[in-house]
Amino acid sequence: MFCENGRFILVFNGEIYNFHSLKDTLVVRGHEFQSHTDRNVMEVAGDLHPSLRANQQDTKYALRQAAKSVLPEEWANRPKVGFPVPIRHWLRQEKYYLHVKELFLSETAAQFFHTEELLRYLNEHYESRKNHHRYIWTVYVFLTWYDVYFVKDGDLPEKNKPKEIDQTLVYA
Repeated sequence: MFCENGRFILVFNGEIYNFHSLKDTLVVRGHEFQSHTDRNVMEVAGDLHPSLRANQQDTKYALRQAAKSVLPEEWANRPKVGFPVPIRHWLRQEKYYLHVKELFLSETAAQFFHTEELLRYLNEHYESRKNHHRYIWTVYVFLTWYDVYFVKDGDLPEKNKPKEIDQTLVYA
């Protein structure tokens, strides 16, 4: 979505559930809205002066200000931590280690990578000698993507293919 002046493009997937508090903050600052949708709020927010969106201490200044109206101040001011996924822990479990190891030993992996190095990284990580989860995950995702879109021509693995049950399409 483009902002009104065309300077920014905002891409997001899904709804913004706290857009009401952001909208309230913008209305107090004198902004008017054509509609009451989250998309309209984001268009107006995109036109804010950069100092209102971020500052030297905070990359989410406007969001934090809006959050203070609905959250305890301690929560609104928490440090940014993202949404960590425990991939590094999963890769130290035998079932995931063996799955990734099989992929790293594949002919496809050998086309693109030095598989001995991949296995060294995987083993060092599995044995908790080093933390290589980002490298391992990046290669794993690439190999999986390549397999689905180039080897299997876009076919999903069997376990993820849609199944028909009583004329209803559901996913396994």
